[in-house]
Amino acid sequence: MPISRVDNPLALPAYLVFEGGGAKGYAYIGAMRALEEKHSIRKLGVAGTSAGAFTAALVAAGFTSAELFDSSKPVGTRGPLEAGLSRFFVNDKVRTFLRAIRSLQLSTRGGLRGYYHYALGLRGLRKTQKEFTRQLGLVDLAVFREWFNDLLRKKIGKPDGDVLFSELPYDLKIIATNVTHHSMLVYERPNQRNGNQEFSVADAVCASIAIPFVFMPVKLNRPDFPALQIDGGITSNFPYWVFEESRGESFGHIDPIIAVRLADTRQQLQERSPSYPSSLLGTFSFATDVLASAISGSDTPDRLPIRNIHTMTIEVPVNTLSFERADQTIVDITHDAYRQTVRWLRRQPHLGPPLVVREALEISIAALRNLFAIPDTVRIRANVMLPISSSEHMVYFSHSMDEFSDDR
Repeated sequence: MPISRVDNPLALPAYLVFEGGGAKGYAYIGAMRALEEKHSIRKLGVAGTSAGAFTAALVAAGFTSAELFDSSKPVGTRGPLEAGLSRFFVNDKVRTFLRAIRSLQLSTRGGLRGYYHYALGLRGLRKTQKEFTRQLGLVDLAVFREWFNDLLRKKIGKPDGDVLFSELPYDLKIIATNVTHHSMLVYERPNQRNGNQEFSVADAVCASIAIPFVFMPVKLNRPDFPALQIDGGITSNFPYWVFEESRGESFGHIDPIIAVRLADTRQQLQERSPSYPSSLLGTFSFATDVLASAISGSDTPDRLPIRNIHTMTIEVPVNTLSFERADQTIVDITHDAYRQTVRWLRRQPHLGPPLVVREALEISIAALRNLFAIPDTVRIRANVMLPISSSEHMVYFSHSMDEFSDDR
């Protein structure tokens, strides 16, 4: 059974969806803090892919942003993410591979120095080639899996064993890619779609974050369905659609989805070149960009129209695999994401918690009475209405509308 949870009954019911983005995912801590401080949200469900799956699982377990990383606390007591994730995701093999790519980039400058960097780059690739061919990746996620499962277990108070989807206080959905059968996997609580099977949350997260060739594929140990799994971003990096069948209505309208995306900064985009050198590096760079384009472009809300979805994009100045740099700048990343989220929320008044709307409406009615000297014996009734499409409006909050049966 899921552990108990306490929600504000006057909070805005909403689903949260987090996009994949590798090291950019640290930004979600700042976004969570802004949502916690500036909004009152009653989470109906949480979903994510890759870095978004990592975040969604922690949110579904009941973690707050301050419990994960609180920069206001003294160094050494800031939370489990203070030590960073590069200790799990970056090893000497990955460093050798990234240095080789950097050397190949420098080789395009030509001359003796360019030749030197080209030779250095090829040497680095040869060093990692065996790992690619033997294990299909450079990093084994086993240590991360144990750390992550222990983190979830301590949070929900489970003494031992793997934390299962049904044991989390909030509904969780995680996307992974079944590379053996060329299909997408949606990990969730037991239901008819998955044969009422239980799944380990840590296993699902490891599958979802397994970036091809960097992390070793994760085995799906089902006797009836053995498979290798890789990063869910290959099939659905932005799973905004995953709650569509289960969404209900609250306050007279369909429950909203707040979906968060991660993007490069404008400076990062400007530094990219549309040309590729006629070399091994050029071929590698082109293949990488093709893969990134396929992942980023595969999930856009206009591909599958979803009602009442509100998408926020956070710009993060680190690359997907720059975990060591992200660890060093986590404070800056989270603070900047917090500011971006606050600015976005200010432009979304329809996402304000009903409690705030009610208080604002009651203050406005009291001011109206004073301004026009309206006696208390005269009833003032009002609806707060907001557009949900070009031709539809919804009643977001009412004052004294349910107390009388006459026409409105």
